[in-house]
Amino acid sequence: MTKHLILFAALTVLVNNVRADTFTFGNETIDIELVIIDAPQNVPDLSRTANPAYAGSIPYTFEIAKHEVTEAAFDVVAAVAGFDGEHKVAGPDKPVMVNWLQAAQFVNLLNTSQGFEPAYKFVEGTFSAWSSDDEGFDPGNSFRNRGAAYVLPDVDEWYKSAYFDSESTSYFRYTTGSNQPPKPVEDGTTPGTAVCNAFPLEPEPRGPADVFAAGGLSPYGTMAQGGNAQEWNETELDLVNDTLDTNWIVRGGSWNGDCNFADNRVLSSFANQTSTAGFRVGKVTPAPFVRGDFDRDGVLGIADLEFLIAHAVIGSNSVRFAHDLDGNHMIESDDVKIWLHELFGTWLGDANLDGEFNSADLVTVLTAGGYEDAIAGNGTWASGDWNGDGEFTTSDLILAFEDGGYEQGPRNAVVPVPEPGSLTLLMCGIVKLAAHRRRAN
Repeated sequence: MTKHLILFAALTVLVNNVRADTFTFGNETIDIELVIIDAPQNVPDLSRTANPAYAGSIPYTFEIAKHEVTEAAFDVVAAVAGFDGEHKVAGPDKPVMVNWLQAAQFVNLLNTSQGFEPAYKFVEGTFSAWSSDDEGFDPGNSFRNRGAAYVLPDVDEWYKSAYFDSESTSYFRYTTGSNQPPKPVEDGTTPGTAVCNAFPLEPEPRGPADVFAAGGLSPYGTMAQGGNAQEWNETELDLVNDTLDTNWIVRGGSWNGDCNFADNRVLSSFANQTSTAGFRVGKVTPAPFVRGDFDRDGVLGIADLEFLIAHAVIGSNSVRFAHDLDGNHMIESDDVKIWLHELFGTWLGDANLDGEFNSADLVTVLTAGGYEDAIAGNGTWASGDWNGDGEFTTSDLILAFEDGGYEQGPRNAVVPVPEPGSLTLLMCGIVKLAAHRRRAN
């Protein structure tokens, strides 16, 4: 049995946030080393002001391949599966350069070999979006099936893997974990280096490096997201994945081009199905679609709500339009109300998410002791920060009472709303009590 390695070696245990999945095709096996991308609910990169603005925010933990897919690995899968395996030949351990459709079919075969649904829909070799009649359909992303595990990373997944540092919860400018440009090299694994602008093009370019010797690592431990070969993303150029215009995003640096950096205000490039680029594999947890379940745990919870509120505060035009619950391609306060009122069935002010806004919620948030304290940004939904500004203040109380649910029971109960005068008296009492508690502390 011949083993084609995408990586240094197959790993069977978790080491330094990295592990490997093994795939068998006929008499051949390939190993894909996967880096765990944790710190879910992370903030987006707020330095970006152009498409995709506010990139990198992911509400769930996922994995991404440490290296780009090699020619050898691609050839194994293509030969057994019988799909179009044509590509330029540079060497077995070089990044394979194929079109988006070929990359998507490779990923599909990884899924089906492990018993998962294919990520992307092909009907007699023709790519199509999933429809509402298909099992695993996701209305927020009609390209990716919810029953798939292996995927092409979308722009947010790719971006977070390349630039985000979970320890500092911030983004570096370059994929080598630095705000300074990497040192261009022809190959190697020295920290702070990248295979980009690395050598003269005369008399002839050397081409990309082997994928396992393609520069220093990102903060998470991926290699060559800022160089070697540009890489296909799952996401269409319009960022929505709702049309079949065959223009998909390509990101990353290249051996004969610039070293990619985070605060580029334009995408590195884009191309149609006839163009070629490298790619790497992503892995997510298959999950049924539940509207408003952003962390993919199958239920609506406080993590989903706080993630939505955080995006609403910055007015995010998130790539993930599943977060856009009212369909206007923006994440705003109206989306938060839809999540609370229609999806979860509760009111603003329901701190413990038990389906009601009542005195128990007020006791909970006032006991937490964060009302107008001197600690910046320590507010959460459970401690009274209902407008998402990181603080529990009178503004949060006003917002909650204006929603009209105080002591009205479950939202689906038909009950009268208190008169404005009564609400004013109640608010005054609560504010006085909160102020007294703050002085006592």
